[in-house]
Amino acid sequence: MVKKKYPVEETNCVDYCICPYCGHKFDGQVAMNSNLDERIIECPTCEKEMEVFPSVKYTCTAIPD
Repeated sequence: MVKKKYPVEETNCVDYCICPYCGHKFDGQVAMNSNLDERIIECPTCEKEMEVFPSVKYTCTAIPD
């Protein structure tokens, strides 16, 4: 696997944030203090600010009778 070179324009990951400046992977929910209205967070490693766009995925399935 080829390692990404940072900085990059954008990163995408489920359950975690990946800093587009240094590539550090960290818990997005903790970084946002569980506040989905929070838009600017700071990387705990390089301390640079980034804009975050949180989303929630819901999967619904039928319950058998």
